Amino acid sequence: MELIMSTDLAKELPKQIVFNYAPLKEELTGKLAYYNALVVTEESVKRAKKDRASLNDLKKSLNDKKISVKKDFLIPYDEFEREVKELMAMIDQPISAIDAQIKKFDEMKKGKKRKQAEDLYAELIGELAPLLPLEKIFNPKWLNVATTAKSVKSELSETILKVNADIEIIKGMHIECEQTMLDTYLRTLNMSTALAEKTRYEAQQAALKEYEQRKLEAEQKAAQEPVEPIAETCHPNETPAEPEIIEPAPIPDYFGAIHDTRPIPQEEIKDVRLVFYATTAAFRAEMKALTEKYGISYSGIEDDQFTV
Repeated sequence: MELIMSTDLAKELPKQIVFNYAPLKEELTGKLAYYNALVVTEESVKRAKKDRASLNDLKKSLNDKKISVKKDFLIPYDEFEREVKELMAMIDQPISAIDAQIKKFDEMKKGKKRKQAEDLYAELIGELAPLLPLEKIFNPKWLNVATTAKSVKSELSETILKVNADIEIIKGMHIECEQTMLDTYLRTLNMSTALAEKTRYEAQQAALKEYEQRKLEAEQKAAQEPVEPIAETCHPNETPAEPEIIEPAPIPDYFGAIHDTRPIPQEEIKDVRLVFYATTAAFRAEMKALTEKYGISYSGIEDDQFTV
């Protein structure tokens, strides 16, 4: 099945679209030479605008003709293109259906290859399984049709043996950062990276040791330095000044009154009496009971005056 052209394009299509190209070009060359050398002045600007408009009209007519001829030529091609695209779309449908089935078949074969690799891994990994999962060392090329079970087993064996050997080397170093080195190695499966971790740890420990040594030396130096005596505040022959005695402030009693031992002026006593006598007899009787209970006395007020 093939596309057979009934139209002979070699015969039907012209080899060349012929028009008065040469004489038109010659005529334009002569006339345009005038415009190329034209100098526009104030007197000739109006005429120059008309010439420019004429030239633009000529250019437009040429372009319009070009578009028209192209359109005429493309009419049969556009129809031809539409029909060919329709046939191609018809073919795409079974291609897609076959492609889906082929992909499904390939996935089935890859699944078998995957299962084959898993079985070989289980056979070879041994006690290293918790530290080295299959995904860590899985090679996608093992799923290719051309890859044999023998080659997969060989690659797995070499990898497992190498990892076991590297782990034993790290453990044989008997260093404090062993676990850190093992973690780094099992993460990267790169011995150089694990050794770089050892170098980093040793440099850190050396720096820490140097810091502790400097700190110890500084403490020892400070302990050996003589302690300067504290300067005396007075001359040895001088007698220390007597400490200033501060009189205690008056202390309020139970009722908030302040006991003051100074003599009370008569005018103050008189004022207190006037205020006291202005109270009710019941208040004075209650005050008398309280004063007797707590042993309080007021200067200028006799006991019998509580009941006045």
